[in-house]
Amino acid sequence: MLGAVAVGEDVPTVSPGQGGGGAVGPQLPDSAKALGVASAGALASTLALAYLFVKYGGSGRTVEQ
Repeated sequence: MLGAVAVGEDVPTVSPGQGGGGAVGPQLPDSAKALGVASAGALASTLALAYLFVKYGGSGRTVEQ
């Protein structure tokens, strides 16, 4: 993004509709995206494991005597 200030009537101007590119969102490096995906996967697997432990009591098959 560039800007300039010019004073006078003989200065050429450009309207905002012309010129440079449009708005671009923030750029994230691939490593940050991979870290986000890995964190989401770890959170999902932890929640799934916690759900299974709560539902089934965390004990394997037990033989009643």
